[in-house]
Amino acid sequence: MFRSIRKRDGRIVEFNTNKIAAAIFKAAKAVGGEDQQLADELAEIVNQYLHKQLGTSIPTVEEVQDAVEKVLIETGHAKTAKAYILYRDRRTRLRESRSELMDLVQDILVETNRENANVSNSPSAKMLQIASVASKRYYLSRLIPDEMAQAHIDGDYHIHDLDFYAKTLTCVQIPLGKLLAKGFNNGHGFIRPPKRPTSATALAAIILQSSQNDMHGGQSFAFFDRDMAPFVSGAPEDEVYQAMEALIYNLNSMHSRAGAQVPFSSLNLGCDITPAGRTVTKNLLLAYEKGLGHGETPIFPNIIFRVKKGVNFNPGDPNYDLFQLAIRVSAHRLNPTFSFMDSSFNQEYGSEV
Repeated sequence: MFRSIRKRDGRIVEFNTNKIAAAIFKAAKAVGGEDQQLADELAEIVNQYLHKQLGTSIPTVEEVQDAVEKVLIETGHAKTAKAYILYRDRRTRLRESRSELMDLVQDILVETNRENANVSNSPSAKMLQIASVASKRYYLSRLIPDEMAQAHIDGDYHIHDLDFYAKTLTCVQIPLGKLLAKGFNNGHGFIRPPKRPTSATALAAIILQSSQNDMHGGQSFAFFDRDMAPFVSGAPEDEVYQAMEALIYNLNSMHSRAGAQVPFSSLNLGCDITPAGRTVTKNLLLAYEKGLGHGETPIFPNIIFRVKKGVNFNPGDPNYDLFQLAIRVSAHRLNPTFSFMDSSFNQEYGSEV
């Protein structure tokens, strides 16, 4: 009987035939076997085979496992052998995954690693990145079917935002008007409805940030001009501008996404023809055109200008001047983008586009 076995990491530990028997019995149970005594006998055959092959040499873990497979097949236990091989393969992939995970963590901890320019090097960002790679490894090795996981690893297809696979949905459109009109609770107390433009845009930023913590994709206000209009009605033009400028500043400085990124925010506007709605659109576009403090182009929000005949598309339409302003800002800042509501694939949705 062997006294020692060499582990994969090179350590020499005590050889234990009972562990071989336990592994065989576990594989047998997976295919309906219940004979512990037979597992013990097969383990002894494995022991004898190893002695014959290795003499007094210290066997390695891999040599023992190879011997188990050979003995199971040659003694007519093909189903048990298959179950054992599959279990061994899963354990191998798990070990490799753990080793790869440690390498990834080491890379993340290197301060100069900036694969994503939107991710900082702060301690919280590093912690979130480590959690992200750990989640991906877990889903690939434990949750996603093997053939799908391997296809992702090989690059045959890509699972976007894999680190959030089992935690949440992707994107959401938020009912801003309802939340501002009735107030809301984001977890630490009720927020009453705002009364001034600056308060309304501040709460809009908080809503986006709070939702971002529960969703890994983009956060969108579908009717920003319409929903914000009641809170700017009657306010001085310069106050509305200040409110929109503050919103843009907030959406480029509030870190809440994985890796300490700012919320992935989108604002849809352009079709509210009321004076207050037009004021919202105009001043948001002007504030975006001006840029951040030193003239930098804001990363967020994504502004989607909704284009519709009879509203803003043709000269003479009530919001045509805002469409022209949006084009000017887009030529300068590459934002807003444009959503054509009259497109054939949008017509069935009417004003809900």
